[in-house]
Formats: sequence, C-alpha cells, structure tokens
Amino acid sequence: MNHASPGDVPRGDYWLSTGLARLDLESEERSVPPELAAWHVQWNESHLLGILKQRTHLKFRDLGSHRREPQAGLVRGLFEAMSAAGALGRLPALANRLGQAAAVTGEMAMAAECFRDAAAGLADGPARAVLLQNLLLLQVDRREYPPALATLADLARFAPRELPLPLDRYEVERPLGLGPFGMVLLCRDRLDGRRVVVKSPADNSPGGRGPLVEAEILSSLDHPGIPQCYAQGYVDPPLRRPYYVVEWFDGLCLHDYVARFGSISWGNFRPILALLVETLQALHARGIIHCDLKPGNVLVRCDHAGWHVKLIDFGIAVREDDDSAALVPEQPRPFTMGFGAPEQRGPSGQARLTTAVDLYGLGRTILFCLCGQPDPQPELRDLLPAGLGSLVASCLSADPALRPSADELLKQLAALPVPEGPPRFPSTHLTAGTSTPRGDSGTRDSSDASGKSDTDVPPKQPGTGV
Repeated sequence: MNHASPGDVPRGDYWLSTGLARLDLESEERSVPPELAAWHVQWNESHLLGILKQRTHLKFRDLGSHRREPQAGLVRGLFEAMSAAGALGRLPALANRLGQAAAVTGEMAMAAECFRDAAAGLADGPARAVLLQNLLLLQVDRREYPPALATLADLARFAPRELPLPLDRYEVERPLGLGPFGMVLLCRDRLDGRRVVVKSPADNSPGGRGPLVEAEILSSLDHPGIPQCYAQGYVDPPLRRPYYVVEWFDGLCLHDYVARFGSISWGNFRPILALLVETLQALHARGIIHCDLKPGNVLVRCDHAGWHVKLIDFGIAVREDDDSAALVPEQPRPFTMGFGAPEQRGPSGQARLTTAVDLYGLGRTILFCLCGQPDPQPELRDLLPAGLGSLVASCLSADPALRPSADELLKQLAALPVPEGPPRFPSTHLTAGTSTPRGDSGTRDSSDASGKSDTDVPPKQPGTGV
C-alpha cells in the first residue's frame, strides 16, 4: 500500500514536485482550518500510526490476523466519528492513514470507504492517484473484481503512469490476487488474443530483491512444468512501475483441490508427484531453488491427455551460487509456515540455501495432499502407500545433506507399487475449456465442494469429469 509520504517511500524529484506532499500528514496538520484540527489531535492520541510500522507488504488479511482488538476499536471509533462529521473528504492525508490502519486491523470496508471519500474530495492529480492505488490494492485483495476494474479505468483516465500494467497492450479480465510481491492480474494480450498473467511487483519486495528477479529466473527456464515469461518492462519512462507477463495455466492449486475434494487418492497423486519431481529436477539442474514449494504453488489440470502440473510463484526463488542464497542469522528469510525447511526458519548451522529446501517443501506437500495436513499424526502417516512413508521421511530430514535429490527421488518413486485399477476422479473434476465461473487460480469457485475424498465419488476418466 502506498503511504504517500515522501519520507516513507522515496521516489525521486517527480513525486516531490507533483504535489504528493498534500498527503503528508504533518503538512496537512499544520494547514488545516481550526474546526478540523481536532481530528488530527485524536489521531495522534490514538497512537495508531505505530501499527503501520508493520508496513503493508504482506496481505492485508495476514496483517489483520495479528490485530489487537483495542486497536481495531480505536479505528472504528475514529472512522465513525469522522464519517458522521463529513471530515474524511476534507482531510485526505488523515483519511489515507486511517484507511491504512483500518486495513491492517482487518476493517476492510472502512478502509475502502476512507480511500474513496478522500479521493472524491481531490481533483485529478498525483494525490488522488495515490488514494486510488490504495483502493485498488484493497479491492484486489478482497477479490472485488468489477470495482477494481472501475478503479483501474479511473487511473487510466488521468494517471496512466501509475497503472500496474500498460493497458494499451493488455486488457484486464480480472484481478487474481495480491501478495507480498505485488499485484497479479489475468489479462488478454491485445496483439495475439491469448490470456496471460501480468504481475506488478511491490515497491519494496521482501529481502531487498530487485522487482524483476522472478521474470529473469523464469526467462532462463524452458520446461512444461514451469510458466514461461513472455515479456518484462516498465509502464512509465522514469522506470518506477515494473511489470512482467507470464504464461496463464488454467488449473486448480493442490491446496484448493484438497479443500474441495478432501485428501487426494494415491492413484491420482502418483502421476502428479512424478511430474512435480521432474519439474524440480529440471529446476535444480539449472541451479535454481524455488524456496516456496507448497500446495498453493502447484497447479494441476486433468484433460484427455492426462494430468498437467505447473509449479508457480518464483517470488523468493534464488540461484544456488548467488549471494542471495547465503544464510545470514540477523536477516530472516521469507517462508511459508508449515512448509518452510528448518534452515529457512532461523539459525540452523547452514551457511547457504541448497536445493534440499525444495525437497523439504515437497515432503510436506505430499503429506498435505494425502493426509490433509502438512504435519499429520503418526496414525495418518501409517496409512501412506507402502514405501512412500520412508520417502517422505527422508525429504523431511532436519539435515539438508540427508534429503534426497530430485534425481534420487524419481528413482525411488519409480520403484513404488503402481496403484491397481484406473484412477478415480471427482465427478466435478476440473478440465480445461469449461465456462464455469472461476476463482483466484483460474479455476472454478469452491462452492461445489463435496467434502469427500476424491476416492469417494464415481470414477471418471481424464477429460470426462466436467
């Protein structure tokens, strides 16, 4: 989220010369009429500015999960009083900060109203553009697709350089999500008509990485299990708004698959696992570590040709021989709780990240898909197919040197017994080319979830489970 204070997010002379100081809280406090000064006094006495130190590189709902109810109550009280007095539109800098505090404490509707009211009170210009960008981030995170498209159109009308992508080349179909690494949009390329994913990186990515590192890594790879990167660049001449374009894969992530159908049968998961390990093999052969292997980053689709798998989100991937792979105790690395390897989570005696990080994430992903959680009880692990339990245990070794490589894992996987009989697919199983309404991953909404395992429904062959 854009804090709009030149001291917070330095953007060069352009931002200072175009009036963004209008959203600087201290400048506004010095210049407000006496009848509005009391609102700044209440804001200062609330100490809500302190919670913004958490920044907003994380998803708003993740920040909200750390909320304290007293802080949320302060936000609600100040918002309701300012709204009743019609002060939000007259104090855009304060309304912007209050909207940020509301988002951080989980008061999403209040945050959106703060940004809308503050923007409505300003003429077209940089300050209004900042508020609309904050509103857009909120709408994308809340999956409010039509309002988000309307906000994009408003920005395009008077501030095209502040857009997250070049609208003259890409037509936005819908937002896909918002994360620590920026905004993700499903678009149609106006030149060739194909659907693509356009990513607009955050201003300050975790770990101090450059905004186009993921694009550069994807551009160096060529494998069916890894999205292609079609283009990368900047929206504006000052090179402040980077974006890159990657392949769109119409699939369902493993996390949503399990949420919808329950744990995955071994008959279905064995070919998925083989394709995923082959993808890791190709990735590691190029010395690249994904660093965030988890069910949410593995997309699957089944059609007449069988299973297709795509490993996505290389936002924290590193090259094994690069300085970014070094482990520095005082510099914690981003990881996903429940799937991150021990060396990612804190001091471990390891000097560098290795490809073994991905094998640990793979082990947890196997358990999640077959048992429903990344760290199941022993009695659930005992139900794993013969030989798979020891394979998973080796992936989850605390010592990275004891984890198998992707090459070794493929050999072990080939030696496992093949499930008897044809695979059984959910009766609502996803296939490509359907017109069903879709959710974040380009897949159907989860309203058709049966709550059953995919072994509990009538058998379907690939391509017939529409």
